[in-house]
Amino acid sequence: MPLAVDVAVRVRGLTYTYPGSDVPALVGVDLEVGRGELLLLVGESGSGKSTLLRALDGLVPYYYGGTIRGTVEVDGLDVGGRSVGEMARHVGLVFQDPDRQLVMSRVDNEVAFGLESLGTAPDDIGARVDSALRSVGLEGRGGDFTSELSAGQAQRLALASVLATGPAVLALDEPLSQLDPDAAGSFLELLERERAARDVAVVMAEHRVGRCLPHADRVVVLRGGRVAFDGTARAFADGAWDGIGASVLPPLSQAFRGAPPVPLDAASARERVSALAREGRLSVRPRAQATAGDVLVRCSGIRFAYDGGAEVLRGADLELRAGEVLALVGPNGAGKSTLARHLNGLLRPSAGRLEVMGADAAPRPVASLARDVALLLQNPGDYLFERTVEDELRLSARLRGLSGAAAAAEVARVSGELGLEPHMGTFSWDLSAGQRQRVALGALLVGAPRVLVLDEPTRGMDVAHRTALAAILRREAASALKSVLLVTHDVELAGLSADRWAVMEDGRVVAEGGPSEVFRDRPAHAPVLWRATEGFVMPRGALCPAEVVVRGGGGP
Repeated sequence: MPLAVDVAVRVRGLTYTYPGSDVPALVGVDLEVGRGELLLLVGESGSGKSTLLRALDGLVPYYYGGTIRGTVEVDGLDVGGRSVGEMARHVGLVFQDPDRQLVMSRVDNEVAFGLESLGTAPDDIGARVDSALRSVGLEGRGGDFTSELSAGQAQRLALASVLATGPAVLALDEPLSQLDPDAAGSFLELLERERAARDVAVVMAEHRVGRCLPHADRVVVLRGGRVAFDGTARAFADGAWDGIGASVLPPLSQAFRGAPPVPLDAASARERVSALAREGRLSVRPRAQATAGDVLVRCSGIRFAYDGGAEVLRGADLELRAGEVLALVGPNGAGKSTLARHLNGLLRPSAGRLEVMGADAAPRPVASLARDVALLLQNPGDYLFERTVEDELRLSARLRGLSGAAAAAEVARVSGELGLEPHMGTFSWDLSAGQRQRVALGALLVGAPRVLVLDEPTRGMDVAHRTALAAILRREAASALKSVLLVTHDVELAGLSADRWAVMEDGRVVAEGGPSEVFRDRPAHAPVLWRATEGFVMPRGALCPAEVVVRGGGGP
């Protein structure tokens, strides 16, 4: 039976279990999404968000297998019994990892591929490709190789590929996870235009909840595969529901829960802060400053170009010091990941000098450098070699030279810190993306390097685990005199973690120092609480919810 005109998605009693699992990923899910509506899916890692998105276009169960009960209807069609190819005309699904979605070598061919697969008239394809690339900020890049794109640019290309086909529903799995703050804002504005122009329904799973709340019509919280909350963005922000706690709430909600209504964005938060400050009800708790030690890694004038391409690094200078966490931020394509790959020898500079532990790194092979500088790249699957989570951690212990009780103790310590104990016997590839990220990080931590370089470590990681990760990074840096480089667009994680910030633009480090120095000219890279509180009760703003103190309760 066809759906009502104003309903784009209807899910009834959806229960699904992956092959080989005894625990359902989704349990009795009931859900409706109207045309033109933006529904924000929120939940802890492994709560079922990605599974629900896959069910909308039939990937669950027709690609993944498993058992399913209930019904899923999209754009007037019952998904059950229809092919994934047929549903692709109606649902545009963008995965967490764009590399899993891109199949062509050139940018324009990638967008054209989906149109050709759906039988689009050849005369229409060129214009639709150009329009889609322009809408995501990739105009003029059609002739580029997809392998030359940064992770954030690849994510935008994946979105362009599905937008070009004109779907009725966009199903987006963490689309902001690899976008810089400006690109994330442009992405959300693009969704607003698509909704207004074509009545597109958007179902978006995202852990960067605070960026999305001002744009969301509704929020659905999943917990253990069940719908734990379904209500307005305002009700969600104010925390007007039971059973979840603060584990999925964005920073503004965590900071201002004692004084509702909670502001949804930095502009309204500044108005709220101004009122609270006038009443003497707001203060900012200063953070203890780390004491930086010796320079463990020094980059001086690093230059680099990939084969046949333009220079990506154009004289980058950076120092990593013992005892501190340094956040490296900047726009997509600025060269952050490329610089990170130099630090343990995966890439070698064409000019400039890299020093590790006070000595020239040029003569040292990657295997030698990796003992001092551990690098966690954006795809955790590159680090998973063993069958189970416990096997992965024990392998790192063996490579470190630990055995017996010492190895067991170190594995237990790291698994406890990262919340991996329930998954120790689980096949690593059965975990969610955020859980795999924690396993890969755990493997590096067991290896006890002096320098830890993390490239976008929070993709797929929920609020609670991001907060725990920040505490681990600060503790590792302070207690073991390690240096941690955090390459990230997640400015909230940086606010929780970093002692110092560096900003890259166009292949160079253009700003470096404490938050006051860096954010003064580049506020887009500041956490939302800094932008809300800076200058009201002290020159320095708050970097994280724990630094905001609101007294008295209740609104003014």
